[in-house]
Amino acid sequence: MVIEQGASNVGTALAGATSNANRDASCAFWNPSAAFFVESDTKIDVGINFIMPVFRYNGSATHPGGTPVSGNDGGNAGTLNMVPNFYATHKLSEDFILTFSVTAPAGLTTDYDADYVGRAHGIRSDLATIDINPSIAYKVNDWFFVSVGASAQYINAELTQSGYGNTYSRVDGHSWSGGFNLGFTVKYCETGRFSVGYRSQVNQSISGGLSVPRIPALSGDVDCELTIPNVVNVGVYQRLWGDLEDFAVMLDFAWTQWSSFDSLDIKYTNGAMASHTVENWEDTCRVSFGVHYYLDDDITLRLGVAYDESPIVSRQYRTPRIPDSDRIWLSCGLGYKFGNFNVDIAYAFIFFPSVATTYSDPSKGDLSGEFYGHSHIVSAQIGYSF
Repeated sequence: MVIEQGASNVGTALAGATSNANRDASCAFWNPSAAFFVESDTKIDVGINFIMPVFRYNGSATHPGGTPVSGNDGGNAGTLNMVPNFYATHKLSEDFILTFSVTAPAGLTTDYDADYVGRAHGIRSDLATIDINPSIAYKVNDWFFVSVGASAQYINAELTQSGYGNTYSRVDGHSWSGGFNLGFTVKYCETGRFSVGYRSQVNQSISGGLSVPRIPALSGDVDCELTIPNVVNVGVYQRLWGDLEDFAVMLDFAWTQWSSFDSLDIKYTNGAMASHTVENWEDTCRVSFGVHYYLDDDITLRLGVAYDESPIVSRQYRTPRIPDSDRIWLSCGLGYKFGNFNVDIAYAFIFFPSVATTYSDPSKGDLSGEFYGHSHIVSAQIGYSF
């Protein structure tokens, strides 16, 4: 999932995102019910995230018969990704707020050297989404707020690999589908609130083509069923009091139903299997803790830390396409308001501990080694209130 939604939230490792700790329009994605804490009738925030991952492989590979594969370690499979996002909120009345977001909530890119020893299992994997999500929030009373919304989501995917006989193949496809989101926020005191946001799964039926230039008989139209999973976010924001009144603390918890991703099956339109990869993922959790220091009414300093679980259950399911591991976030950020404008910048370092793979495929051979890496994230956002 692409969870870098709002530079203001990245600064606290996403703690406070669900409860709209930053009182900005990014709540249009996370939890529109928290839009009642935006301090203007209309708020627009536009941001961009520069995601700079490093993924490396250290190990070997064998052909299906057990013969070692020649080649290199694939180099850095991480690529620079620029992920934009747009959020808006508009107060229709004292009781209703309309929100709107355009985001990329799911994505993946890994790209190995052509002579990578694991090239039969994957060279390039590129998945990108665009999600258009209007929602409406309703003020039930002075302390309870709810929201509901619908989204239209576009997905585009490309997968390449190279058989050991230099039988390069490429699959690409795209699809439109939809989902919905729900949320509520409880204002339990003047300086504290508790929020829950839910985004439904989106079932994508991707249609495209398989190209195998050296074996034209294997080329053809293909389909793939892919589920972008259910996500539940829970968050609390509390501004402190007394001598600590310039500080606020935030805690967020996220649950993602990755168990819906059992396998990646690519089929010809006649039903024959073109490619089958067992994934067997499990549901995951993320816990984030963040702190705000309000230097004055216009300047906010942010710090955050998070632990984000990997959905991959064991080494035999870890493939080069998604060399995932548990992640640790360390984040910082700065927010500045001037007039009707606000600017937010953030930096996050994500550490991926080394993880082993013993992935095996009867038709492609075996991998034995480990993946390791890290990621830098630089986020920027500008907003306008009126």
